Amino acid sequence: MKPTLFFFGLVLILTGISCRRDEPATNPDFYCLQSKSPTPDSLFKLLQGRWKLYGEYCGYCSKPGVNLIEGKSVVLIFSKDSTLQLIENGQPVGTAGFSIVPNISYPGTYALETSPALNRYTYGYIFKCGDSMGFTHAYLDGATYYFSREPQ
Repeated sequence: MKPTLFFFGLVLILTGISCRRDEPATNPDFYCLQSKSPTPDSLFKLLQGRWKLYGEYCGYCSKPGVNLIEGKSVVLIFSKDSTLQLIENGQPVGTAGFSIVPNISYPGTYALETSPALNRYTYGYIFKCGDSMGFTHAYLDGATYYFSREPQ
């Protein structure tokens, strides 16, 4: 009986140690929208221009944390006429119309809706932190993509 209890206790302890809590502080964008009240209009103005992908956050992947993007160029171009162009490694990948809509998965935030669908890097809610902008669905165990504005 004692070896069984010992084994059960050991498994319980190891399970507790191996589980990872998703600490909000480990994801830098977590507090960006928590203290602000963005509107669709303010986000539309923010998005205008060229944005280059520089990093991604992944909490449950082989390299957790914020990882810089190397060897790949991704640019999003948002136009005043509500069109979005995605360029990867200098090649146009797609163009879509976009609108900013309430994010039903995370109330109080806004998401990008594109038609046709063009959401490889734009899924989740829109946030702004300092000089960066991004899209995150880390609250659903997805990735976060960080963009910096390119000079015009």
